[in-house]
Amino acid sequence: MSIRICVGGGSFGTLAALQGRAQADRTLVIDIDAQCRARPYADRIVVDPNTILDSHPGSIYLLVDDGTRALLDILDRWVPDLVVAASRGHLAAHLAVEHVMRRGKELLPSTDLVPYVIEGLPSGSVIINDLDQAVVVTSYMPSSLQCTEGCMQPPVCPVTGRDISVPMHAAIHRAVDDKVDLPIVLKTIHSDDVASVSGRELVAMLSSLDRMGNESTTAIATACGCHGFINLLRLFDH
Repeated sequence: MSIRICVGGGSFGTLAALQGRAQADRTLVIDIDAQCRARPYADRIVVDPNTILDSHPGSIYLLVDDGTRALLDILDRWVPDLVVAASRGHLAAHLAVEHVMRRGKELLPSTDLVPYVIEGLPSGSVIINDLDQAVVVTSYMPSSLQCTEGCMQPPVCPVTGRDISVPMHAAIHRAVDDKVDLPIVLKTIHSDDVASVSGRELVAMLSSLDRMGNESTTAIATACGCHGFINLLRLFDH
């Protein structure tokens, strides 16, 4: 029996919460909207996230709060087994920015790194290149096609027939490893159509950020075998 946190209570967060119930996990959904899609499935609406620790197996609790800030508060106190990112944007990067801000520092986009990182990624895998925000989204799947439902990411893509000899998380690590001072690549865990990351990996990420010096650079990525999200950032002391 695990404890999972779903940041976002929309359709994907609801799916993840119901999967948790089916697996007898204890699930805390965090959403700023008290009327989010997950609400009808919640056993309780709580104000203290610690309440989930004493809940029954299969419980779904809803915390109405900002997902990033609430999760960061939780990670300062205890470590969930799984975290499901079911809200907009790159949760790991949002956590990193908020974490260093609480310590009087700032993480800003490092746009100068983008071309060098893209150069090291697999050919044709860059789906989005947001230079202003230093964000790169990668995928072995062309944007004109869709993954098959419940795909377990075999070595050969069942849609395109492409041989995926290097998983995307490994390809991203190769591309950023020598380009930044602190490369962080979180590998997602897949179960059916739900992807999550280890709570311990998130805590380790936050701890490593505390060791960065002024103007150091980091790449924060979350990736599975086929898709990835990368933020390139530089740390500044106030």
